[in-house]
Amino acid sequence: MSYPKNLCRILTLAALGLLLLTPCLAQEAPGEPETPAEETPGEPETPPQETPGEPETPPEKTPALTVTATICTAIENREPAGVDVTFPATVGQLYCHTLIEGAPEPTSVTHVWYRGEEKMAEIILSVNSDRWRTWSSKKIVESWTGNWHVDILGEDGQELAAVSFQIQ
Repeated sequence: MSYPKNLCRILTLAALGLLLLTPCLAQEAPGEPETPAEETPGEPETPPQETPGEPETPPEKTPALTVTATICTAIENREPAGVDVTFPATVGQLYCHTLIEGAPEPTSVTHVWYRGEEKMAEIILSVNSDRWRTWSSKKIVESWTGNWHVDILGEDGQELAAVSFQIQ
């Protein structure tokens, strides 16, 4: 009869499979934590000993947030046009185009426009999906020459990106 032989083979394979698939669960039994010794002059303090316990589960990975910002003279089909880092004083208006990828939804970003260190504008923009394009614009007066930058801030006020440019 081959039935008992086949049964033995199946049971042996099942046991081997369980051994291979089951993580090792043996751990030392948790013991009493050591009480630190009282400090006495000339003797170093004994660090407390950690007791073995459950391994920490790694935190859930959140998608990395990527923010790309550019300064441009126009927005065409939701894309920046006339991208540069130097613009003439007669430009009239500039845009800060921002691409946000990996954002939790819904959220927002803030564009803070600076001429030198002087805040010129602050615009809050909605972000409604994990890949979102948005932009703000700033009218530029001919006498506002110099170094400019736009800080892109997250909902919590943390700087996500910054882009610098110059008006000549």
